Amino acid sequence: YPLRRQRQMCIRDSSRSTTLKRKKNRSSYILFIDCPIMSGDRLIFEKINSKVDEKNFYKNLILFLKNLSKLYKKKIIISLHPKYKNKYLQNTFRVASKPTREMIDGASLVVFSVSGAIIDAVLKRKKIINFYSKLQGDFQLEMNKKYVEKLNLYSINLDEKVILNKKKINKYTKQSFR
Repeated sequence: YPLRRQRQMCIRDSSRSTTLKRKKNRSSYILFIDCPIMSGDRLIFEKINSKVDEKNFYKNLILFLKNLSKLYKKKIIISLHPKYKNKYLQNTFRVASKPTREMIDGASLVVFSVSGAIIDAVLKRKKIINFYSKLQGDFQLEMNKKYVEKLNLYSINLDEKVILNKKKINKYTKQSFR
């Protein structure tokens, strides 16, 4: 089905009996869906494992997330990738206690770079911010580009000086996936 048609459908996960409808709630946090930059896919396709890139990437990401938290006056909760530990984020932000799918329900804003879990946020019509950095490597950048183009997402380059504007973010996140 086209994406527009899928959003109109009520999709049911029979194993959990969870209805994926956008619920009206008082969202109290910003959810960051983590996908480590030194993932198995990157190592397979690029055979690069730079600790300097990894450290610089997370330094920029943490600064971006802290500024986003200040702008919206909401805490950041990290939904870690189930296969990877992330020492940079675990020591800086609160880690989600529930699966990503459940955490998306209570989020006012969902932030991600490359993750299939974003589909749940799309189906629940959440505001989504995408970000990217050359430090992620060619493989993740290409995947990221596909998400942004196909879902018409607001995207921020972490390699440049990031100036967050709440009006601009709200405007462009409302236009996502139309």
